[in-house]
Amino acid sequence: MWMTHDDLATILEASPRLSKLRLFHTDVIGVPTRFFQHTGVTVLSTSLKSIFPDVPTDLPSLLSYFPNLTTLHTWHWDSSAMTPSARIKKEFDQYCPLLKQFKLWERSNAIIVELLTSIVSNVTRITFQEAGMTPKIVAAIVLHQSSMVKVAQFYARGFDYEKEEVPQLQESNIVSREMMQDIPRRCSQLQ
Repeated sequence: MWMTHDDLATILEASPRLSKLRLFHTDVIGVPTRFFQHTGVTVLSTSLKSIFPDVPTDLPSLLSYFPNLTTLHTWHWDSSAMTPSARIKKEFDQYCPLLKQFKLWERSNAIIVELLTSIVSNVTRITFQEAGMTPKIVAAIVLHQSSMVKVAQFYARGFDYEKEEVPQLQESNIVSREMMQDIPRRCSQLQ
């Protein structure tokens, strides 16, 4: 499914009370003839490819519509076609300076270390798919020890982004649990 940039601007303009936007399986295409920034949208759910197309263009970034974005739910961090971290950082800094919360749906967790070490500073919340906690991920999370208030892992089966709680890890993941103990020890702001 797709919509044009002008369609998106029209929808946003007609929805002044909108605070969360989900764009599942929806590409925003075409050359915009007008531009609109929705200052009320603080949560965006969309694929990484919708934000960062494989081929960079001169078209406005999807992020440019949401200057007050604080939370990004995203998926399809395809490691074979990874968007360069410099590009992600530039667009996050330019369009969404308040972005500090991430929910990442990706089995490989390929982007977590890069996101936390090179792209965003002062992350407050990160939720990601349980795919094997590594020392690098723990170290990357601990870099945000003064700002991090929530770290959560989830199993893909039955996960709902709107739930307030995430299923507990199974006993089969004891090694990951042991590595994770460093997070609450060092991140004093965790809730």
